[in-house]
Amino acid sequence: MGGMSNTKHTPGPWKAERTGAGHILRIYPPGDDEPPICGQFVNYSAVMNEANARLMALAPDHATVAAALATGTVRWELFTGDNIRGEICVGGLRYATHLDEWGVPVLSENTRTALAKAKGTA
Repeated sequence: MGGMSNTKHTPGPWKAERTGAGHILRIYPPGDDEPPICGQFVNYSAVMNEANARLMALAPDHATVAAALATGTVRWELFTGDNIRGEICVGGLRYATHLDEWGVPVLSENTRTALAKAKGTA
């Protein structure tokens, strides 16, 4: 055992959208013509369904941040006196951002590009 998985997933950022009446939501990959990845959360309240859909839509970015932090590719630094806003430090540069509702730094396109370069995938 040991080692990191090489599991591939549909790259993010994903988006969650309401697609009809009731509590039906779908998760879509980037691109306007892509089919949904998954959807139809109908078993819970509308609030819980939307929270679940938002969390699932953020899965690629959360996985990227977790892997980058675990391997030391990036550092997260909170601004002094703030517990939501800070910077992701990668490749000698700092990218200002904030934490999402699950406490994970939000990635901008510039930050995604810097992370891909740091990993050697850009």
